[in-house]
Amino acid sequence: MEALARLYKNAGIDPSQPIRLFLIAPRFSLNLLNRCKWINISEQLYLFTYRCIQLEDSNEILPVYSEITVPSQPQRFTEAPSVDKRLDYITDESIQSLAKGFLSEVTSWKPEAIRIEPIKYAISLKVNNRVFAYFNPRRKAFILSTHNEEGVWTDYRVETAEDLEKVAGVAKANMDRKSG
Repeated sequence: MEALARLYKNAGIDPSQPIRLFLIAPRFSLNLLNRCKWINISEQLYLFTYRCIQLEDSNEILPVYSEITVPSQPQRFTEAPSVDKRLDYITDESIQSLAKGFLSEVTSWKPEAIRIEPIKYAISLKVNNRVFAYFNPRRKAFILSTHNEEGVWTDYRVETAEDLEKVAGVAKANMDRKSG
């Protein structure tokens, strides 16, 4: 901005003011409109389309301008997920306790390689940065998604300690395959 102000001294450019960008075209592509919402200066970005009309009985052509509203950025998920928040979704205290115990057990399988990461609606279980299972909390249960012995991605509903005992072995076997 300072260089432009020096080059065009008589244009009234004030480099201390924020930049305003005016785009004028006959039309704007959907791609451009979508990209405009991600520009940091979107509140100082103005889009205008124009059409030229010729008045009757005249050779004069006049442009007619219309301002286009810059799309706003979508609402962002502002609250970072946490393991505790995912576990708090479970309302049954015995299931919640079972879930906490299971996640604690998972970290002991390979403490140096296991990562438990909350994602939007679940918890990702990783070994050496490779997902081996997803933990999906429900109100009165949780679902553990992992590959079964045949290598097919399967959802296992856990409502009791017996359910967990069966599926924990399957998840551990999948973890061993992923870490090998």
